[in-house]
Amino acid sequence: MIMMTSADELASSLRCAEFLADSPSTSTLLHTGTPTPINQVQQCREHRRRSGRIVLQPVNHRRLSHGQPTVVSRKRPSTVDVRLNSAQHPSVPSCQDRSIHRDERVLENLLITEENLKSNHLYFTSVQEHIEPLHREQAVEWICDVAKEEKCDADVFPLAVSLIDRFLSLQNIFRQDIQVLAGVCLFIASKVKAPQPMNAARVSYYTADSVKVHDVLSWELLVLAHLNWEITSPTGFDFFDHLSARLPSLHTLRPAFTSVLHRIQRCGFLYFY
Repeated sequence: MIMMTSADELASSLRCAEFLADSPSTSTLLHTGTPTPINQVQQCREHRRRSGRIVLQPVNHRRLSHGQPTVVSRKRPSTVDVRLNSAQHPSVPSCQDRSIHRDERVLENLLITEENLKSNHLYFTSVQEHIEPLHREQAVEWICDVAKEEKCDADVFPLAVSLIDRFLSLQNIFRQDIQVLAGVCLFIASKVKAPQPMNAARVSYYTADSVKVHDVLSWELLVLAHLNWEITSPTGFDFFDHLSARLPSLHTLRPAFTSVLHRIQRCGFLYFY
């Protein structure tokens, strides 16, 4: 008798306290397609509450209607997927290197390189036959707008303008080629200065597909060949970094310096006369 009582207690302890109607999907619902009435579900829950076997959360009557099965969600709440390699900022300025920015030889080399790679300020009259200063102004404005849209570094724009002026000082082009030249110079400058450089497809996109991808790539080789692959011409930011390293109070003037430098680059055609 004692053994039978122990067996009954063991079987009672191993018995599942959850009813079939409370499971997320039941065999009755899967095979017959007939949901369990809501009143039967509530009666079963009330019986279990009284017996003390299991305590369930109260039923949300506003979300259930008669004849609707009880749905229990066992899924974890979804989280927003965030790419770990997505850039939180377009760029991060580099720290000063005393061995570079405090070395007089580096500053002297910048001045020598600027003198060797400067453009001919008379190229509109001595080299170019089809374009005018107005066309250069439009090309530079377009570069400025695209650089802002792409959130390029501030020194990408002056380098692109420098490449345009240097190329126009060497090679005569037609008026319809000023667009592709501007896009290619921005393309090259972004490769040199931008942490995330543009690609040829993006350049073609900003020209409303008037300049094809293969045109950008072919003109890139043309520009590089005429410039002898010397594309790291010094810009105003290179000299500003050396001056601010010697006088730290100039760091606060960098935003104003950027604005003034970009204005000078956009209005550079005024200095060609």
